[in-house]
Amino acid sequence: MLEGVEDLANTNTEIKEDLKSLKLIVQWKIDSLNGYQIFDNGKYVYKQGGVHPNPDLVCIFINKETVKKLFEGKLRDFRMKVEGKKYRIRFIEKEEDMNKVILDVPFEDFDYDLEVEFSADRDQRLIFLSRIPVFNTLFKNHYDPDHSRGSAIPINVKLGTYENQMVPMVVLEHFLKKANLRYLVDCGCRIGKNCKDYDYRTGCMYLGKGVEKLALDLPWRIEKHAHLATYEEAIAQARKAVESGLVPVMGRYRAEAAVMYALPDEGNMLTICYCCPCCCVQGVYKYGSATVRKIFQRMEGLEVIFDKELCVGCGECLDVCIYDGIQMVDNKAQKIRENCLGCGRCERVCQNGAIKITIDDPKRLDEFIKTIEEYVNVL
Repeated sequence: MLEGVEDLANTNTEIKEDLKSLKLIVQWKIDSLNGYQIFDNGKYVYKQGGVHPNPDLVCIFINKETVKKLFEGKLRDFRMKVEGKKYRIRFIEKEEDMNKVILDVPFEDFDYDLEVEFSADRDQRLIFLSRIPVFNTLFKNHYDPDHSRGSAIPINVKLGTYENQMVPMVVLEHFLKKANLRYLVDCGCRIGKNCKDYDYRTGCMYLGKGVEKLALDLPWRIEKHAHLATYEEAIAQARKAVESGLVPVMGRYRAEAAVMYALPDEGNMLTICYCCPCCCVQGVYKYGSATVRKIFQRMEGLEVIFDKELCVGCGECLDVCIYDGIQMVDNKAQKIRENCLGCGRCERVCQNGAIKITIDDPKRLDEFIKTIEEYVNVL
């Protein structure tokens, strides 16, 4: 399998696309066997039996049987535990075993099949493994891009028939009113990172019948104050979040339902996160494979326009973009279109009016709501 990466890339267009921009050295250790791969922006080298002096990451497998199943694409999912700079991963072979592993296996008794350690100077994001061909199928199963879909809602836009309301509030009001159940939790990201800039109590919302099965009492969860809420409480929190500059990111996420809350993904729970630029984990998707990145898409018809004449090169927009959607060229901010999700953080912080968000047609908002409803039912 390691030797045949080039052949695989020639038959799989998504893997080929990932390898074009992949620059990475991976050291493999399987029992007493060693080998390493060098990915260099479309070029590939594999050295069986070799030990590289300076790998970007090291993958240590505990047994050969697990490796064989991974290479054959027979593993359904995984659960991970972070210990210092190391990720310890337990593979799950069958879908029905997922909840059992999450609910019944305490972290202190966590047996693992793979240990991954990134070098100190490498961005240490496990999702990066999804771009390595051996792990591609496993991560595709984990994130399930065929049934998962999410979008950031631009926070500063008024539009057509909704001229008196900000776009995010129109969308949020629609789903919060329609949902038969609304569950509010603290923001685990802000708690975990001890956020000083935004209130952790303005956390995630889960809407729909699926919340009846949420396992929120898992001992390793750090959120508190989880509770069912009325529409009035939920919309008040949503308004507070938007007014404070938090970006609503909403959608159906199989990985969050299954791995974080031991909930089978049946398409009946809508997740709404209120994301800050300092703590939000949604930004990690930019490190993923082309397949995983498809989950998050910009609203159709939305454009973010940068005016070079008004830009003074302060870089504040760059600091708040978690999607790597902006770069500085000749001391002027410039959009990276393929990364930008149109969340509006950049426009909010620009003091010179150099950034503007537009939506080409008021009907786009109704289309966006319809698209979300095609993926998830909140009744």
